[in-house]
Amino acid sequence: MPRLQAAGFEEAWPAVDWADWPRMLASIHADVGLAPLFHNAFNQGRSELHRVEFGALAVPTVAERWRGPGPYDVIRGDGVDGFLARGRQEWSDKIGALAKSPQLRADIGGRARERIVAEYNCRDRVHEIADAYMWAATNAGIGRKVRDQEAPSSNR
Repeated sequence: MPRLQAAGFEEAWPAVDWADWPRMLASIHADVGLAPLFHNAFNQGRSELHRVEFGALAVPTVAERWRGPGPYDVIRGDGVDGFLARGRQEWSDKIGALAKSPQLRADIGGRARERIVAEYNCRDRVHEIADAYMWAATNAGIGRKVRDQEAPSSNR
């Protein structure tokens, strides 16, 4: 099994199958969840899934702050149920504050978990999920149509 490791981290964890991901994430006992993203159109359209996963485990998240709308805009206020950061200094400050204070981690992680439990369950979101599938079904191939319209005629 391959091992993933990065400089500056004291632990290495094996790659896991998707079905084992929730159990693996919980077994890590993380202190802080990080969700950095490059600023591009693809990442701007991503979901807040990393914040949801960390929040479900009561782990405070530091996520990418965008100039415009971004996937982590759902984080409430800086330090309420997570942190948003942009640029090296902001990332360093937010991670540093969490690293220095177990109480801050517990407070923010606890509020994040309360929010995830209250807002992210299938029973309450079933209509939203159904609407998303209905939109996808009725707009099948929309990306291909746009791509074909934008392509130069010599590439068709």
